[in-house]
Amino acid sequence: MTTVDGTTGIVDHLAVPYAQPGQLTDRLEPVLDTALAAGDPVLAVLDGPERDAVRTRLGTSAGRVEFADPFDVHAVPAFTVAVRWARLARQLASGRVLVIGQHVDLPGSPVGHWPRLDMALDVAIAGLPITVLCPCGELDPTLDTTHPLVLTAAGRRSGTGYRAPREAVLAYPPPPPPDLGPSAVDLPFGLDDLSAVRRRTA
Repeated sequence: MTTVDGTTGIVDHLAVPYAQPGQLTDRLEPVLDTALAAGDPVLAVLDGPERDAVRTRLGTSAGRVEFADPFDVHAVPAFTVAVRWARLARQLASGRVLVIGQHVDLPGSPVGHWPRLDMALDVAIAGLPITVLCPCGELDPTLDTTHPLVLTAAGRRSGTGYRAPREAVLAYPPPPPPDLGPSAVDLPFGLDDLSAVRRRTA
C-alpha cells in the first residue's frame, strides 16, 4: 500500500502490465488465490481473451469470482465507476474486496477515461479494505503516471512519475457536459414558484 498524498491516505491500487493473456494470468494468479482462500469477494472486469485465460487457470474456483463485461461497467463516467467500486468495500462486513479492472479500448468513451478513473480511485478507495488491480498493455501511457504502484513479475514497485490526483487532474480535466439540445421550456421562477417548477420538471 502507499500514501497518495497528505489528505487521501492509503490506497492499494496497482497497474499490472502484460503482453499476453497468459502472462497476465501468471501475475494475477497469486493475488486471486490469496483472496479466494480468505473468502474475499472478487470482481473481475476483463475482456474476452483475458477473462477466458483467468477462468481456465482458476478452474472450479472461477465460480467464486464475479466476472463483468468492461463495456457494461464503463458505460458510465469514470468517477461513477470509482464510487461504485468503493461502495463494495464499504458494504463489506469483514475481509477485503479484490477488483480487477482491465484497461480496454472503449469506442465512444471520452478521451482520458482511464486516467480519470485511476485518479478517482485513489481518492474514492483511500483507507478502504479494497485492492484494485488494473491490467494494461506494457506500453500504456498511464501505466506509471496514474498508478501509485505497479505489479511486475518481480513484485511490486512504485509508479515512475506518479502524481497525486490533485496534481494529475490538471492534465486530465473532466470532459464537458453533453449537449442536451434546446430547452423544452423556458420557465422564469422565484422562491415562491419552486413547487410549480418541481411539478413541471416531474
